[in-house]
Amino acid sequence: MSNHEDTQCLPCVSENTDDNNAHTEDIQPVSETTDTTINRSAQIQGLKGERAQEKSSVTRSITKLNKLIKNRGSRTLIRALVTKIENQVQSADSCNRKLYELLPEQEHESIEKWFVEMAEKPDETVAKAYEHLDEREDEPPSVSGLGTHAKSTTSSTSKLSARAAEARRKAKLAQLKTKQIEDESIRRKELERIERERLAKFEQAKLEHDRLAREETERRRIQEARDHAAQAELEARLIEAEAETDGSGSSDDLKKRLCDFSEDYRTPAETGNKIRELGNKLPEVGNTPNPKVINDNKNTNELSELFREDPEEKAKSTASWIANLPSTTNENRLTEPMTAPISYHKSIPKLTLTKFDGDPLKWTDWLGMFEAIIHRSEMSPFEKMTHLQQNVVGKAKSVIAGFRYNGNLYHRALKCLENRFGKPHIVVQAHLDKLSKVAPVAEDDAGSVSAFSTVINNIVWTFQDLGYLDDLKAASNVKSAIEKLPSPMILKWNEHLIRNKIIRPTLITLGD
Repeated sequence: MSNHEDTQCLPCVSENTDDNNAHTEDIQPVSETTDTTINRSAQIQGLKGERAQEKSSVTRSITKLNKLIKNRGSRTLIRALVTKIENQVQSADSCNRKLYELLPEQEHESIEKWFVEMAEKPDETVAKAYEHLDEREDEPPSVSGLGTHAKSTTSSTSKLSARAAEARRKAKLAQLKTKQIEDESIRRKELERIERERLAKFEQAKLEHDRLAREETERRRIQEARDHAAQAELEARLIEAEAETDGSGSSDDLKKRLCDFSEDYRTPAETGNKIRELGNKLPEVGNTPNPKVINDNKNTNELSELFREDPEEKAKSTASWIANLPSTTNENRLTEPMTAPISYHKSIPKLTLTKFDGDPLKWTDWLGMFEAIIHRSEMSPFEKMTHLQQNVVGKAKSVIAGFRYNGNLYHRALKCLENRFGKPHIVVQAHLDKLSKVAPVAEDDAGSVSAFSTVINNIVWTFQDLGYLDDLKAASNVKSAIEKLPSPMILKWNEHLIRNKIIRPTLITLGD
C-alpha cells in the first residue's frame, strides 16, 4: 500500500478514536444517592443495552482488523484499530462493573462470565495484530518522516501492549476460576448439609415408625393373649356348667353352643350354680363406676346427650320397642338359673345378621333383624350383649365400645345406638340428604329412573311410618325431587298436575 493511501486513512481512524473516547466519557456511573428518580430497572436495562452496543462495536472492529491483517494493510491503521478495540473492551468492562453493582449476588457469576467470553476474541485478535506488526518490523515505514527511533519505540510499545493484554486476560480468567471453585465448594457443602438433615429426619421418622409398630405389635399380642385366656376360661366354665346341668349332653351340643359366640370374644352363660356365683361377682349397678370410656368426661357428656330424649321424638317413636326398655337389666334375672333346656341352644339360628355401620338409612332393617334373631331369644343379657358388640362396626361400634360385654348395660347400649342413629329426625334427615345427592335422572335411561323411584318410595314409606307427613308435603322437598328430573319429564309432571287439578303436589304424588 502506498504512503499516500496510508495518509488518507489516518484522519478517519483518528476521528473514530475521538468518537469512541467521547462515548467512553459519556458512560459514567450513575449514583442512586444523587439521582433517586432513576428507576433501578430502567438503569439496568440501559446498561445492558450499552454493553450490547459495545460488544457489537468490538465485533465490527475485529472484522476490520482481521481484514487489514490478511491484506497486509497499513500498519498505522492496524495500530489505530488495536487501540480502538482496547478502548471498546474497556467501555464494555465499565458497563459490566456497573451492572455487577446493581444486580443481585446470584447474577454476579453470569456477569463475569459474559465479560470473559466477550473479551476472549478481542484479546486473541489484538495479540495476532501485534505479532503481525512484529513480522513487518523490517518493512519501510508507510508514512514519510518517521525515523528509526520512532519505529523501534512503536514496536516496543506494541509488544508491551500485547503482553499486557494477554496478562490481563489470564489474570481475569484465574480470578473467575478461583471464584467458581469457591462457589462450587460452598454449594457442595450446602448440598451435603441439606442431605445430612434429610437423612437425619428420615432416620428419625423411621425410628419413630418402628417404635410405634413395635408398640402396636406388643399391644396386639397382649390383647390376643388376654382374649385367648378369656376364651379358655369361658370354655372351662361352659364345660363345668354342662356337666352339672345335664351330664348326658354330648360334645357336639357343646361345640354348637360355643359356635354361637364369635371367635374373638366369648361371654359366660348363666347356667346352674356356677353361673349364679359368676353373677354374684359382677359389679352392682349404681355402686360400681361405669366402664372406662363412660368415666371420661367428654364421653360422659356425649352419652348423656344420647340418653336425653326429646318428648316430640318420643311421641313419634312409639313403635320403637327400645324406648320401653329399662336403662339396666334386672339383677334378679342375672342370678336366676336358666330354665331353658340345654337343647334350646341347638335351635338358635345361625348368625347371619349383617353388621350395622352407623348409617341411619340401614337402622330400621338391621334393628328388625336383630330383634327377631337376638333380642327376642331366650339368651342371657351377657350373650345378647356379645352379639350386639359383634354386629356393629365403624361409628356404631365406637358409640358402645365403652360398655364392652357387660350384660347389665345391654339395654343402655341399645338406647345409645337408637339415640345416635335411629331417632326419627335422624333417619328423616338421612333420607333427605340422599335425595339431594342422588344423581339426576337421565332421559331414556331406565336404570336412573328406577334408582330415583326407589329413593322416592323409600322416603314416602319411611316418613309415613315415622309420622313425618308434613315433610312429605313440604314444597322444598318436592322441588328438590323435581329438579332431579329431565325437562321432558318435568313437562309431563306439570301436565299431570293440570290434568288432575292437583294444586299442592307432595312426594306421595310423585311416587305414584
